[in-house]
Amino acid sequence: MAASILKNLLGKASKETLQTLETYFFAWMNQKGNTMLLRCGLNVYNIYIDEFGFNFNAKLDDLAIGNIDTLLKEGENKDGSSTQHAEWEDIYSSLVTFSSVAQSNSKGIFTKRFEGLWKKVFSVLLYPHSWVRLVASRLVGMYLARRDEAEINVTSYETQTIAYRLLRQLSAPSITEELGEYAMNNLLLITLQWQENSTPYEILEEREGETRYALATDFVLARICGLLRQDANQQDFVTSKKISLKLLKILSEKVSVKYLLEQSETIILALVNLIDLLSTNDSDETLRNLSQECLEVIESRLGVSDYTAVYARVQNIISQRRQDRKVKRAQTAIIAPDAFAKRKLRKHERFREKRKHEKDEKGYYKPKKRRTGVLSTVFYKVVHN
Repeated sequence: MAASILKNLLGKASKETLQTLETYFFAWMNQKGNTMLLRCGLNVYNIYIDEFGFNFNAKLDDLAIGNIDTLLKEGENKDGSSTQHAEWEDIYSSLVTFSSVAQSNSKGIFTKRFEGLWKKVFSVLLYPHSWVRLVASRLVGMYLARRDEAEINVTSYETQTIAYRLLRQLSAPSITEELGEYAMNNLLLITLQWQENSTPYEILEEREGETRYALATDFVLARICGLLRQDANQQDFVTSKKISLKLLKILSEKVSVKYLLEQSETIILALVNLIDLLSTNDSDETLRNLSQECLEVIESRLGVSDYTAVYARVQNIISQRRQDRKVKRAQTAIIAPDAFAKRKLRKHERFREKRKHEKDEKGYYKPKKRRTGVLSTVFYKVVHN
C-alpha cells in the first residue's frame, strides 16, 4: 500500500517537488552508518526507477549502484560461503534493487559496467538465508538466459562454480519448491550448453581424494545421482529429490543417446536404489512415480536391448554390494564383538523409537513393509515387454 501511494505521488509530483524528494533519497542512501535508512533509501529507489526508469537521474543511479556493490561485497565469499559481515536484510535489499535495475535497464545490464556486480551476485548464491538465495538464483537465471549477448567475461571455471553452488542449493535440506525450481532451470541452461559443446571439467588445483570427471556434464549427473542415493533424514530431502528427479528426467530426454548410454549405469543405479529405499517405508508416492518415469524415459531412448544389458549390470552391482556388506558385518562380529553389539543395540533402539510414530488411527502398529524385489520386478517387466 505504501509503495503504491509513493508511486502515485512520484507520478504526480511537479519538478520542484520531485527535486525535494530526490534530496531525501540522496540523504537516505548516503547513511553508511545507518543500514536501516540505507535500506529505506534502496527500497524507495526501486519505486523511483519503476516510475521513471533507469538513467533518469544519473547521480542517483550511481549512488544506488555503489551501495549495492558495497553491501554485496560484504556478503561475498570466494568459496561460496557467507562472510556475514552484513545483515541478510541488507544483502536481500541490494539484490532486490539490482533486480529492479536489471528490469528497467534490460539492454545495458549485461555491459562491462555491471560485470563486478554480476560476479558478486554469483558469490552470494550460498548465502545462508533462503530469501537471498532465491533472489540471487532468479538473477542468475536472467543472466544465463541472455549470456550469449552479454559483455560480461565469465570463464568456464566460473560457470562450473555457479553450477556447483546451484547443486549445493539443491542438496540443502528442506529447500522450498520455488528455490528448487530456479536451481533446476538454471542447471538445465548450464548443462545443456555443456552437453552441446562437450565442455571438459576443469580443476584449478589438484586436491587429494577429489573426483576427476572427463566432462562438466558428468559432474552434474554424478552430484544429482549422489543426492538421490542419500537416505539420511528422508523427509527433509523430499523436495530436493523431487526436483532432482525432474531435472534428471529432462536431461535424460535432452542429452544424446550415446552420452545417455555412457551414463546410464550411474543413473539407473541411483534410481533403483531410491525405489528400493522407498519400498521399505511410507514415502511420498510422487518420488516413486518420478523414479519410474525416469527409468521409462531411459528405456525408450536406449531401446530394450541396451537397457536390459545395463539393468542386468546394475542388478549385479547391487547384489555384490549387499553381499560385501554382509561379509563385513560377519567379520566385525568376530573381530570386534563389542563394537558389533553396540551397533546392533543402537540399531534396535532407533527402530523402537521409529515404531512409536508408526501407529494407525486405531493405535495398532503398521505392518513393516517388506522389500518387494524391485530389481526382479522391474527386470521382469523389461524382459517381457
